[in-house]
Amino acid sequence: MKAITLGKYKTLKDIEAPSRNYTNRIGELRNSTRILIIDNDDLELIETLRANSYNIKFMRDIAAIEIARDYKIVMCDIYDVGINLNPSLHGAHVIREMKKAYPYKPVVAYSSGVQQNREMYATAIREADNFIQKDAPVEDWMNILDQLVLDVSDPIRIWTRTRTYLLEAGMSPLELARAEDKFVREVERDPSKAASVIGLLGKSIKADELIIKILVEIGISLVAGAVSAT
Repeated sequence: MKAITLGKYKTLKDIEAPSRNYTNRIGELRNSTRILIIDNDDLELIETLRANSYNIKFMRDIAAIEIARDYKIVMCDIYDVGINLNPSLHGAHVIREMKKAYPYKPVVAYSSGVQQNREMYATAIREADNFIQKDAPVEDWMNILDQLVLDVSDPIRIWTRTRTYLLEAGMSPLELARAEDKFVREVERDPSKAASVIGLLGKSIKADELIIKILVEIGISLVAGAVSAT
């Protein structure tokens, strides 16, 4: 049997050097990444985050999970939000349902140090991508947000996360190499289109329905929460 060579395909190494610039552009990326914070209480650190260029939308509650579609990152209090959606689980229900509806969208849970309800707290921690104490220093909030902003903006991070999902879904190494090659070639043409390229891959490559569904959903989650940098 003839051995399959992957040498002809482009890989992330071909865009590794330009991608390093994304850390230096963190202020611009903060501004162009829509972040939703849900909390029934006032959060003093909101204004500090905005003063540091984060594009924050603050809501005291939400009436529907679909609201999250328009944001790249969501942070949600565990307690006293989402009561109309689930009076038992509050924000934990919101977090769980957001991850069901938008599995590739980063969702951060937070709360005060008091565990008012163990089931609620455990559900939120299990379903969220990250957790932070509500009264943590604003620097800690910024560290988490910056990592997530880079995750949804930097082409290297975008494809690294996507590749993990595709491998878990059973994509073969050869199919993955071809998909990565298409991604890299498009990013080389226009790095700002990295997010939209993921969704387009789902419509252009030959793969089973699960693989295509994953690519399309990741593309939607990345593009829906983007705004033009100012």
